[in-house]
Amino acid sequence: MKKSILLFLLGMHALHGFGQYCNNPLRFSETPIFTNDQIAVQTNVVYGSAVTWQGQTQQLTMNVFFLSLM
Repeated sequence: MKKSILLFLLGMHALHGFGQYCNNPLRFSETPIFTNDQIAVQTNVVYGSAVTWQGQTQQLTMNVFFLSLM
């Protein structure tokens, strides 16, 4: 019984790797979907803060890209 459970778990572990493989060549293509005029950008948007290893508070920022409908 223990051997069959072990073989089952090893088989599932081996199949898990195949589930992560992407074989669709068009999934990560470089084909543009929107033009540069349609994309708006807001840079350095503050979304939080964190304490550094030196004990100083640091603002966390990100760049936001979104579709501009104007």
